[in-house]
Amino acid sequence: QFVFVDFFASWCSHCRNLAPTWETLAEVMDAAAEHAIQKNHRYNDEEYEKAVHLERPVLIAKVDCVLHGDLCTEQNIRGYPTLRLFVDGEPHGGGDYRGDRLIIVLTDYLAAVEEEVKKTKGGKLAAADSLAKSVHTLEDGESVTGPLKNHRRKAQAWKDEEHPGCQLSGFLMVGMCNQ
Repeated sequence: QFVFVDFFASWCSHCRNLAPTWETLAEVMDAAAEHAIQKNHRYNDEEYEKAVHLERPVLIAKVDCVLHGDLCTEQNIRGYPTLRLFVDGEPHGGGDYRGDRLIIVLTDYLAAVEEEVKKTKGGKLAAADSLAKSVHTLEDGESVTGPLKNHRRKAQAWKDEEHPGCQLSGFLMVGMCNQ
């Protein structure tokens, strides 16, 4: 089981900029699952939803560290956004994701990790990677077709040196008052 988590803070502008891309990545994973089961679609609605869940290559999740500070502290989250892949409940040994925040690059990364973990080709992530490449391009004019045709947002290229991120250090004292 692969779970890719965006640890974010609602006040962080970098996190807000990533949000549309993260939502689209989740939709790519759902579309890959739907594509995998459409060939043999003889399900009622409830069975169909369960089949999509089982075929989803990667569960895409997000955790608001403002609301779930204990979890983020436990996970040693020190900057936002932090993108971390979990494989079978454990953080992937390659460390947090630090690459470009483009759908194609994210699916390439996930497919590479799947290949590394499973040591076989043709896994569920390879299908999602292929779907993302057929839907999105890296050229100036984004080509949008297929199941994601309503998503016309293009992620900007991410350059770490231009965006040091929101780094946390020290303590924050908050006073509470009764009204």
